[in-house]
Amino acid sequence: MSAGQAFSMAGVPGLAAEILAPVADRVVLHDLYGEVGAAVYTALAEADQHEVREFVAAVARTPGPVLDLAAGAGRLTLPLLALGRHVTALDLSVPMLAALERALDAAPRAFRARTRVVQGDMSDFTLGEQFAVVVLAATSVTLLDATGRQGLYASVARHLTDGGRFVLSVAQDRRPGEEGEDTCHDIRLPDGRGYRIIEHIARGARQREVTVVPLDLETPEVPVCRSTVEVLSLGDLEDEVAGTGLQVVGVEPTAGALPHRTVLVTLARAR
Repeated sequence: MSAGQAFSMAGVPGLAAEILAPVADRVVLHDLYGEVGAAVYTALAEADQHEVREFVAAVARTPGPVLDLAAGAGRLTLPLLALGRHVTALDLSVPMLAALERALDAAPRAFRARTRVVQGDMSDFTLGEQFAVVVLAATSVTLLDATGRQGLYASVARHLTDGGRFVLSVAQDRRPGEEGEDTCHDIRLPDGRGYRIIEHIARGARQREVTVVPLDLETPEVPVCRSTVEVLSLGDLEDEVAGTGLQVVGVEPTAGALPHRTVLVTLARAR
């Protein structure tokens, strides 16, 4: 999706279409990870600290350098730096990494000295070093299709130290076609802005459509951010990693996940 794409009702599913129909002539679509979407995503991520405590606790159990995949604007990177770790932050989106750079500029100087920022694809990366812990938060594994996830598992396995851990979050129980309807929740930011995050899964589909709609629809232009992600549950993940050189060694719940429950999954090199 190109930035600033003119709105068309075609392809907009369910509840999102109902909400946007009355203002269709003022809607402009944006990629959630593009220039406009990155700012929205960053603001939403700052307001939602779910998972962060659990990830920090998991990393704290294993000393050594950390690789933060799909790092975005640093929602997890900065708390990991606060542990005193050296962190490599990798993301495909240039706007998201620009937001991370701004966050590092505002952080303690020591954080910058222990950070390596890399623009790259988490499904296929070579960084020339190994890590004690690799993390992938916010169920970002679902940004990849099945082929991309196989590349992710292989890349991570190459970059783990002996005894290293790969910690990622995944939906606990959502499977394709279970609901065949929309889920949504609203987030109000400290500056007063509000957004409705709508997820649509067609019955039997392997993907979910994510639409972020501002609660204020009275503006001259209504920026709407969209993304398409895969449907992947804990059971799916356990099936996929078989034979990849990784194995599941731990599962723990997270607190306050919206709109569906997530768990932290820890993987290690298969013995």
